[in-house]
Amino acid sequence: MHRRVFALSAAAAIIAAACGGSSGDATATSATSTAAPTTTIAPAAPATTATSPPTSSTGVATETPTTTQAPPPTSIAESAPTETATTTSTAPVPAGETSAPGDPPGAETAGSPTDPEAGDGSSADPEAPTGTVSTGDTSAPSDPPGTETNGTATDPDAGDGSSADPEAPAGTEPPAETDTPPDPETPTGPAGEAGLGDGFYPLLGNGGYNVLHYSIDLDVDPASNTIAAVTTITALAEQDLSAFNLDLSGLEVHDVTIDGVAAGFSRSGSELTVRPGLALAQGEEFSVSVDYSGTPEPIDDPGAPATALGWHWRDGVVYTLSQPSGAMTWFPSNNHPSDKATFEIRITVPTSTTAAATGLLVGESTAGGRTTTTWRMKDPMATYVTAVYIGDFDRVDHGRPNPAGPLLRDYVPDGAAPEVVEALAVTSQAIAFIEEVLGPYPFEAYGTLVLPFDLGLALENQSLPVHGRDILSPEIIAHEAAHQWLGNSVALEEWDDIWLNEGFATYLHLMFAAEHYGFDFGAEMRRLHQQLLFFAGTPPKGITVGELVGPSVYFRGAMTLHALRLHAGDETFFQILRAHYERSAGGTTNSEEFLGIVDEFAGPEAVDLVESWLYDEAVPELPERQP
Repeated sequence: MHRRVFALSAAAAIIAAACGGSSGDATATSATSTAAPTTTIAPAAPATTATSPPTSSTGVATETPTTTQAPPPTSIAESAPTETATTTSTAPVPAGETSAPGDPPGAETAGSPTDPEAGDGSSADPEAPTGTVSTGDTSAPSDPPGTETNGTATDPDAGDGSSADPEAPAGTEPPAETDTPPDPETPTGPAGEAGLGDGFYPLLGNGGYNVLHYSIDLDVDPASNTIAAVTTITALAEQDLSAFNLDLSGLEVHDVTIDGVAAGFSRSGSELTVRPGLALAQGEEFSVSVDYSGTPEPIDDPGAPATALGWHWRDGVVYTLSQPSGAMTWFPSNNHPSDKATFEIRITVPTSTTAAATGLLVGESTAGGRTTTTWRMKDPMATYVTAVYIGDFDRVDHGRPNPAGPLLRDYVPDGAAPEVVEALAVTSQAIAFIEEVLGPYPFEAYGTLVLPFDLGLALENQSLPVHGRDILSPEIIAHEAAHQWLGNSVALEEWDDIWLNEGFATYLHLMFAAEHYGFDFGAEMRRLHQQLLFFAGTPPKGITVGELVGPSVYFRGAMTLHALRLHAGDETFFQILRAHYERSAGGTTNSEEFLGIVDEFAGPEAVDLVESWLYDEAVPELPERQP
């Protein structure tokens, strides 16, 4: 998770950069540091992550691949708007399948597409050996965002996902009523709810359907930070639908089609309401395509006070940080982790620029000075851990640790110091460690994308986490790796259960750090427990949205698991962890399901113990260790 952090103990400082938090953000951990952190848990002053203002655009250089040898892996291994503008369109007449504006993003136009990653773990250049690095160059940013022109001008401050109440979370603002009279041919009947009723984010996600697959075509000009895009969503109607909503913040929507037929649509804040020409029947599978363009703008969210969320553009680099609400800044979606889906993302950029995304690279083609790469995520993925990156990056391939293992590859800034690549070599060790606890790595590929500037945080984007160049310590790399199992493969049903992501990832990375640095794990956890008495008073299940990435969910969440381990003994504890992962892998879970597993393996006393750590205001005492 992208969280700000605190300075901690050998066990805890570990969490620091891993934990981006609500009240303090990641203290910088040197990429070259190998010494175990010293013991302190005073919250650090919040760090401010600033986005550079737009600068004039520059030309981009022609791609010149280099062949830098990567070190081999050591072992197997991770201000609120005052008014809301509404744009409305009705189009009951049939129309063809929507395609991307201009040159279709992702169109295979020259030769046969390569399959650089599939099957054998070879590099993006099919002729390049394992360990090669491909380079690209990035243009500088330029133009400010424009306004909507689809018949109705749009307030540039509206539709950014923030609530009219500056204290309200993104995704909680009530949709404004549209005064556009209904089309007489518009179907009547039930409409999907504008929101899923999440306790923290009631308007994130939408009711009435379940997304099966996203196909996202992005044509990106990194010099001006503009996109022309088409997102096609395949979904299953869970009720009869005369209308349904998608989450989309900003950007200009040009057309919406359902199964190739033009559909009506209207916008209110971050809600895009779609009206089919004919009502959709419960159980019907349908495809909705949204053609849109503009300059994506990040949004504020009180659940992530360390940084704005969504699409970021800084120093000519595009990257996405979306937890929890930011995905809607760059593609329309059912923006809640309870509705995961498979993805295919096609990114078209100048040939001199490198593009990467979550998933496995399965195609690449170049025509007219622009290159399209295609990324596949065949396993269900939540919208907030779906990511794209564009900039001047070198790809470092490590191959597969074993024939059944994931393809390991990293993206580092062009010309990065050797220490950056060396810091990432611990990834294979972290993967191997977590596999011993939870089972095989859940996705086809894994690696880290390192930004060319300090960020003070890292975020576990599925299969390709993003790290600031200042957050590359072994424990933070292990933390983001652990999230691939718990947080990504097993996702949350509601955001108030965030401890299931952060507490588990923190405990696993503390275990890994103890092995990596060689410190006494039990002694460190006892010190951490004493420190919790002074600063992490809110119980994990008593947090507010402003504490979504605060110390309680990380540290007290981790100590909850440690207390369970002491009470139940190692054998039973690790059976509980494995069952918790395996029973929900590829899906979602909640605290009640976890407590049910605890009861099954360790009995009602263990449930009472865990509940005291999750719900009691006072920090409980640690139980005596059982054999």
